Amino acid sequence: MIEKIFSLPRMGETMEEGTVLNWFKSPGDSFKRGEVLLELETDKMVVEVPALEDGDLLEILASEQSTVEIGSSLALIGLSDSVHNSKSEKTKKEDSNIENIKKTVKTKTSEEQGSYTKDFSKGETKKDTFDILESQTKEENLRATPSARRLAKINNIPLKKVTGTGPVGRIEKKDVEDIIKKIKNPLFEDKDKHSGESGEQVLEGQFLKIRDYQLGFKRKGISGRTPLLFIHGFGADSQTWRYSLGELSKTREVWSIDLPGHGNSLEFPMEYESKTLFDDYVKVLEEFLAKSDLKKVHLIGHSLGGGIALKFALNHQSAVSSLTLFAPMGLGNSINKKFIKNFAEGETTHEIKESLNMLFYKNSFVTDSLLNATVLQHQNPKFRKILDRLSSRLKEQNKQIWNLRDELKNLSLPIKLIWGKEDQILPSSHAQGLPGSLAVHIFPNTGHMVHIEQSQDINRLIGENSAQD
Repeated sequence: MIEKIFSLPRMGETMEEGTVLNWFKSPGDSFKRGEVLLELETDKMVVEVPALEDGDLLEILASEQSTVEIGSSLALIGLSDSVHNSKSEKTKKEDSNIENIKKTVKTKTSEEQGSYTKDFSKGETKKDTFDILESQTKEENLRATPSARRLAKINNIPLKKVTGTGPVGRIEKKDVEDIIKKIKNPLFEDKDKHSGESGEQVLEGQFLKIRDYQLGFKRKGISGRTPLLFIHGFGADSQTWRYSLGELSKTREVWSIDLPGHGNSLEFPMEYESKTLFDDYVKVLEEFLAKSDLKKVHLIGHSLGGGIALKFALNHQSAVSSLTLFAPMGLGNSINKKFIKNFAEGETTHEIKESLNMLFYKNSFVTDSLLNATVLQHQNPKFRKILDRLSSRLKEQNKQIWNLRDELKNLSLPIKLIWGKEDQILPSSHAQGLPGSLAVHIFPNTGHMVHIEQSQDINRLIGENSAQD
């Protein structure tokens, strides 16, 4: 997969900047050429910004309510190698022809737009760049963003009961969410869980309260089948699964958590006691599943997360339908002490980039976006402290301090073990000599981040392992 920056195109002759109102896609979602990605407010109107080609949304670089100029980076997107390489010159020219984009925008004359706009010198309103609604007695005549209308309809909330906080009283998505919070007593701190047609999850919960602390997570997809639960590795977060969440959520519900001390769970304290680290994380995972009412899940884990998933399955086999483990800890003694130490202690961009390069077989996967995000993360003293404490407990000299290898024979469920042959962190030799009931997949020319470097095959393998329910 090829990563590419999606920049803000000029949507009108006088347009110089705009404000991001709503993203209609989340990181991990796939999209087609022409599909609307976000809603933008310019000095003249509210417009919808479409995708210029098929791809996946990997990371949002311009958050909602941020002001961006023409050419600014909106998002990091992923394009499949085959689509990228086979694109014709004619299509490329079409992509660069902004007139195709302009056709998606309904322009309005000054007469249609009414007579309000703000005269900041006098502190009063004179001309409106939005069309004035003479009547707001009907639901369809209320001024509201598409995402606000969709959310209100799903939750049976009359728009006339929602107070709009947007320009000229427009109802924003956040306004509807505020109403939902008031009429519910949600378990999830930021956003309650709600289902749309066919059980599709419309809102993603953001935080779950455990032991008076907030554990960050993401949730999306279609309910009805046993959910997938993803657990990331050391120093990472839910974003590491960006190549899988969107694709796999098309057929079932997917969950991904931020482990304590990582991502959106940075404020969640952990003791990180020697010899019991897996047990500490397993206890948190137990509470998360109980409070989320997840009776059974397919567990997918990478590296440290793979070890946690394996330990949880050994303790609670009845709650796990299958295990898909990527270069997991706990299956051998070897571990790259230098990487653990350097990643935890690295301060400069050069030091952090060296550590990131060790994770991949191809250095091209270490994009500027990934590097900048990691450098910014390391500037947080809380995160650095957590990494330092955690790194000292991941190894004992040059050895892992846990070994679950001999316990694998106690598991009677579908298990796939997936490794990159050139893994520099946890060697692929750990996959040798295991019980014959395990399905082992070793990818050549692939490093520790096998789930990113071989994302298309990985999604297929996860689908195969979770197919039974």
